[in-house]
Amino acid sequence: MEGTLGEVKYFAGSQWYMPKGWLLCEGQMMSIASNTALFGILGTTYGGDGRTTFKLPTIGSLQQGIKPIICVDGVVPERS
Repeated sequence: MEGTLGEVKYFAGSQWYMPKGWLLCEGQMMSIASNTALFGILGTTYGGDGRTTFKLPTIGSLQQGIKPIICVDGVVPERS
């Protein structure tokens, strides 16, 4: 499922069937070196040291079994 880098959606499937290029919004620490484009969008808004790491947002479930996911490998949005 293609998405825009940094886009957040809700997903009703199991974490074992996560769409390729998407992760759960659980505040995971990410490497800037491996995710430069995503870091360019999120920065240290959700944490990290801003030199080597940044964090994904932590967003609670909408209801049981419906989880927020964020696109970490997708189309880079154009700047206006």
